[in-house]
Amino acid sequence: MGGGPAGIGAAVAARRYTNQVILIERYGFLGGMATAGLVTPISSIRINNHIVSAIISEILDRLKKETNSFGFLPYRDEGESILIEPEALKLILPLYLKEKGVELLLHSLVT
Repeated sequence: MGGGPAGIGAAVAARRYTNQVILIERYGFLGGMATAGLVTPISSIRINNHIVSAIISEILDRLKKETNSFGFLPYRDEGESILIEPEALKLILPLYLKEKGVELLLHSLVT
């Protein structure tokens, strides 16, 4: 449930171990607060200048390749934040999930 960063990561990871995964999202687009709330800096954890999460790495690679719409901004003393374009992310995420074999159910509320 939920098409924010945690839901997307969980759906892609679950799809690696099962035949069918359905991601249910309340709104008509994915991305959570990065797209709905316009919270565009994504804090990253890096080891030897590489993003630790493979899933966010794949999404960012796709954003860069297809839209060239993100950059890096120094973030306090801990490292960097990744700045993304929310509208580009809205376009990339459903394509990414379809490519990974995750079925989407948008405009749907789980109660």
